[in-house]
Amino acid sequence: MKRGPKPRNPQIEFKPANPVQHDFIWNFKRESIFDGGIGNGKTTGGVMRLLILAQEFPGSRWVIARQTYKDLMNTTRKTFDKVCPSAWIKRDVKESMTLVNGSEILWFHLDEMDEGTLRGLEINGAFISQAEEIAPEMWEFLDSRIGRWYLPEWEEACPAYIWGDCNPNGHDWIYFRFHPDVIGYDYPTRAYFFGSTLINQELLAKVSPGYVDSLMRKPDAWKRRWLYGSREIFEGQIHPDFKREIHVYNADVFDPMEQLNIKSCWGWFDYGLSAPTCLLLSASSSGNFHFITSEYYRQSSPARTITIHEHSSAINKLMRDNRYSVRGVYADPSIFFESTRDRRTAVTTVAQEYRECGLYMMKADNNETASIANLQELFHVHPDLANPVTRKMGSPRLFISSRCPNLIEQIQTQRHAEVRNPLTGEREFTEDRAAGIPDHAYDPLRYFANSSVWQPVQLRDQPPIPSYRTKPVTEKPVKGYATPGQQPRRSHQWRDLPQVPMPPRVQQ
Repeated sequence: MKRGPKPRNPQIEFKPANPVQHDFIWNFKRESIFDGGIGNGKTTGGVMRLLILAQEFPGSRWVIARQTYKDLMNTTRKTFDKVCPSAWIKRDVKESMTLVNGSEILWFHLDEMDEGTLRGLEINGAFISQAEEIAPEMWEFLDSRIGRWYLPEWEEACPAYIWGDCNPNGHDWIYFRFHPDVIGYDYPTRAYFFGSTLINQELLAKVSPGYVDSLMRKPDAWKRRWLYGSREIFEGQIHPDFKREIHVYNADVFDPMEQLNIKSCWGWFDYGLSAPTCLLLSASSSGNFHFITSEYYRQSSPARTITIHEHSSAINKLMRDNRYSVRGVYADPSIFFESTRDRRTAVTTVAQEYRECGLYMMKADNNETASIANLQELFHVHPDLANPVTRKMGSPRLFISSRCPNLIEQIQTQRHAEVRNPLTGEREFTEDRAAGIPDHAYDPLRYFANSSVWQPVQLRDQPPIPSYRTKPVTEKPVKGYATPGQQPRRSHQWRDLPQVPMPPRVQQ
């Protein structure tokens, strides 16, 4: 890696503990992440990077953030106090710090932050500790606020940087945003740095003798994730059977619309105002194979809100351009409820607003438990089923187009909510989905899974034919009523029925 020059006239020299930490500190990409095992020096490197930039640009403004205030103060702030010389600090209050050269550091806990709180933020850069804990939308929003602070006395503008550290959390949003397996090694604005705990072994042996030896005695599964930093260990994943090489087809090579007998196409919709709005198009073949062929995924930005009219126009165009006509669109049932939320018009529904723009939708089934079970069945590979894409034996029922990147990512990031057993203290997973994980493309797929589009019609067993008596009836039938084997008397023969005496009239 090409290393840049050190800052001019530094007051102190920050000495990285290992080469990966050094490269992380001195990289010049707009976004960067330091991943890997615990104790590999990632948080220390992140703090060093911030202090070097704050020293080089007096009067600059920076953010140090973590998801919760407790963790921010108990861990990240403790590391900062070890690295930053006390003589550098001029003023230190609860959530703000000013250095002697006028640079300002803001301490943010993001669990109580929203877009409204951050909209007026003007900073040069941000360091997010334990970035796997935050929602990717928060990273995106902070990225939109960096580089907005400038002082005329600077000889050159302060570069805009956002960087973070994280522990491996399987194929989460950090994996899809930064990992070289996904974006490659030469992405122009993003850098990924990785190191196991062992890259920092020399320093750990000095400050805490025996620490690494204690880690080596942990169970193998624990060591793979927390010591060696493996991202292949993804506990609690909802769809472990989903594999890119099996369930994702290359849309540039295979087109189900041309190569298969398509019997129907449907749309599946999820609405969002500040969150993304998503529409998926599905195609089902006569062999009961199903393909998600298209993805519409757009989100408003702080500078501009995408209106319902714009969403409707783009979605209607996507459906018109589809090779086969789309029979209908199923949407989240919540958009059919009357409300003024997210809108300035009179009390109405989101579905009604879309209807006025020419997009008509029907209520989808939002049963989460059933949809997850149905998706498991659709992703299951049947060994005796011929694959329509590869023409080999062994195939699932559902395939996703490579042109649906958000859906592919969100299928793999969904996981079960995590709790601690109150008796044993061990981590356990519930049937519920974990909160805070993007699902704006995943929810429309659940609506598809709950529909009858993919489920073959099942004929119910017919009830047995009743057997009637064949012996003649010997008793005398009651006049006016039908007996077995007789036709009922017509209604105009009511006069033949026995007369029931009326009760005596009450005297007034």
